[in-house]
Amino acid sequence: MTQASAGDRARGTPWRIALRRSLAVRLAVLAFALVCTAAVHFTAAAHMGASAAVWLAVAACAALGVSFMRYERRQPAWIELTCEGVAAFDDTGRALLQGRIAGAAQWAGRLLVLAVAGVDGRQDTLVVAADAVPAAVFRELAVRARHAAQ
Repeated sequence: MTQASAGDRARGTPWRIALRRSLAVRLAVLAFALVCTAAVHFTAAAHMGASAAVWLAVAACAALGVSFMRYERRQPAWIELTCEGVAAFDDTGRALLQGRIAGAAQWAGRLLVLAVAGVDGRQDTLVVAADAVPAAVFRELAVRARHAAQ
């Protein structure tokens, strides 16, 4: 849920947006994990037999699952848009990244990858799926990214 919409917030005040977990990203990860698990199984089955290859496939699937769970825990819980840039925070309110938008890549209106130039000179990346934020917020981020890239 947004703290305030773009139209009714006071000029210059930060715009806080809660991020939802993206169903599209989760489905893509599931498809990736299934393809990888099948590839490990079929490759290993050719060398060691189908029953022995099952254990390798299960291990590969478990490793991918653990990696995805770690990825999910590192994702920001909410972002804050200011006139200077963008900031991302975890559930406890700790800043994960903060700075101005330095560039971006957008994929078919579904995924936006923002390059954020931090105040300490470090460059971070913020990935925002279209189904993780309201449509107005996604458009606002895309517009800011295009302006930063020019």
